[in-house]
Amino acid sequence: MKINEMLAIPSAELSKHTDIPIKIYSDMDSYYQELARHMADVVTRNNQAGKPTSLILPVGPTMQYPIFADIVNREQIDCRNVVTFHMDEYLDWQGKMIPEDHQMSFKNTIKQMLWSKIDEAIRIPWNKMFFPDIHCLEKMDEAFDLYGPADACYAGVGYHGHVAFNEAVISRWYKISEDDFMNARTHLVALADDTFVINSVREAGGNCEMFPPFAVTIGMKDIMASKEMIGVFYCGQWQQTVFRRTLFQEPTIEYPGTFLKRHPNFNIIIDKVTASAPVIKPY
Repeated sequence: MKINEMLAIPSAELSKHTDIPIKIYSDMDSYYQELARHMADVVTRNNQAGKPTSLILPVGPTMQYPIFADIVNREQIDCRNVVTFHMDEYLDWQGKMIPEDHQMSFKNTIKQMLWSKIDEAIRIPWNKMFFPDIHCLEKMDEAFDLYGPADACYAGVGYHGHVAFNEAVISRWYKISEDDFMNARTHLVALADDTFVINSVREAGGNCEMFPPFAVTIGMKDIMASKEMIGVFYCGQWQQTVFRRTLFQEPTIEYPGTFLKRHPNFNIIIDKVTASAPVIKPY
């Protein structure tokens, strides 16, 4: 399908052009409730079966996490047998981990919005919440080998198609094969220019000088190994084209999100605005 064709499809007709299940929510409160409920149901289902739960979680979106904690506390869902894999973390210009008290620390965000809000008696063990670490990349891979594959992965897609921070490789000097890209595990990345710009606009008021230029991320191998893949699209107008390219474009490492639809259990949760066909507006 040509890009102009995919962009023109009304949101109400998307299901006619794909077999991928798409849930469209009219407001963001319902959207975040759905994400939180989905997470809670995965844990509950595994608890009832006497199985552990492992989840791959993003920072963005994040508003589902306090709701999830509230559900867990209200329903007393035991999370002591839950393992979480967190997708990525920013690095400073020297390639060093940003401190946990940094405003943009993903680790601190998860601690404050998820872990600390769950009742201590049923809380996810902190030592079972794994974050990629530039000082020991293998630690994350070893955690996946021990506790994976994840029961569910909640995956967003960035402006140039990155999943976690698996960026498209754009270079005059070297190429990476699809097999190498899809088999990559935890690794260092330099943020692509467009990722750097749009993230600094969204998260730092356009202040590029304070924005970390590098990151450490889990790889596509462990993402795609998940038992269920939930595509999370919630960013409104700037993600409208991203969503449609993810859904309809042929898979390519130039736009990594396009690989998500190869997953045998891929479904999408999206809000009404983000699902809408993009429109060029006059100034």
